[in-house]
Amino acid sequence: MTIHVDSFNVNDIIIRMKPNFSNEGKWDGNIDLDIITDNKHTMVRDDYLQLMQVASLVCSSLPVMEMNEEFRDILCDYVESMIEVDNKKEKDEKVKESIANSVGNIIKVNFKRSDI
Repeated sequence: MTIHVDSFNVNDIIIRMKPNFSNEGKWDGNIDLDIITDNKHTMVRDDYLQLMQVASLVCSSLPVMEMNEEFRDILCDYVESMIEVDNKKEKDEKVKESIANSVGNIIKVNFKRSDI
């Protein structure tokens, strides 16, 4: 899915991750991170500065991961646990969809093939 720049809200703060490529077209392992905002935002100054601080913290996590293996492991563990939670939610939804309806202790099951 392509998101066009004009679909962003004036108050959005965008973190752009721009990979660098070698002359052969392969990623060279470097990434430029940019924080993009609209000068026409409608936020009060303190809110804007606080959100920019959060964006800066997110961007600074990348070099900290290179310097601190424990920090990187904590983030990796967190991401893996969130993927597991999302996968479980998705599986639970598919199971719910396979049950057409239930009345009392009678359950009607939908046997249409779906990947669980």
